[in-house]
Amino acid sequence: MDIKATLASQLYSQTQAVAKPVPRDPAQATAGQAFEAAASDFMATLRESEATVLDILGQALWTALIVSTPILAVALAAGLAIGLLQALTSVQETTLTFVPKLGAILAVFWVTMSFSGHTLVRFYQDQIIPLVIGN
Repeated sequence: MDIKATLASQLYSQTQAVAKPVPRDPAQATAGQAFEAAASDFMATLRESEATVLDILGQALWTALIVSTPILAVALAAGLAIGLLQALTSVQETTLTFVPKLGAILAVFWVTMSFSGHTLVRFYQDQIIPLVIGN
């Protein structure tokens, strides 16, 4: 558990320990008690929303990493191979680095397009659409 979560849970437990019971019936509650009840409900909703947003962001970053890894790995490997070839042959042509790397990236993109599409669709179906619908 990270420090922010620990501090937040300690603060929450301390505020709950000193909080007075607030009547939920508006006729019995004073204006201050009604405000405290509304603020308490709002803060509980806010904590749930913040946790949900952070979970979704974490999943989105992980999905982006999974989708982009094959293309980035091929770009790295092609760049290293071309750099080694240029160093061995002393040929310093700029198009020599650009064209093969672009070709390798496009080939890998074409090959992994199905995997990337399925991964993104699964992320939206599992994470985003239920939030939009309200499930």
